[in-house]
Amino acid sequence: MFRRPGSDRGSVVWWAVAVVGCALVMLSGLVLVAQGSVRAAQAQAVADLAALAAVGVDESGSPSAGAMAEVISARNGCSLTSANSQPTVSGGRRWRVRVAKGPIEATAAAEPEPVHASGSTSP
Repeated sequence: MFRRPGSDRGSVVWWAVAVVGCALVMLSGLVLVAQGSVRAAQAQAVADLAALAAVGVDESGSPSAGAMAEVISARNGCSLTSANSQPTVSGGRRWRVRVAKGPIEATAAAEPEPVHASGSTSP
């Protein structure tokens, strides 16, 4: 049969366009997954910081430890879902904080470490 010269070139171009298109779709999916991971890590960092702030304020004797956790979460773009405390064996209070950043929630807990006479936290 008689074939026109260069007709194979058109099919190669279409294959190249298809491969590049598939790669772009997969790359955009990867970006969405990475963005979700970053948001989850940010929410967890805010929860950790809010729990530590609540412990610090509680240890200073102020009654507004829960309010401090709320301020910390709000300043970092999250909403405080809950902040609860319970006494520990060593005499301090353990704070459990839950924050939400959109549909993502994170929970963190913190408690004070006892300080020994030497000024160190290790025995």
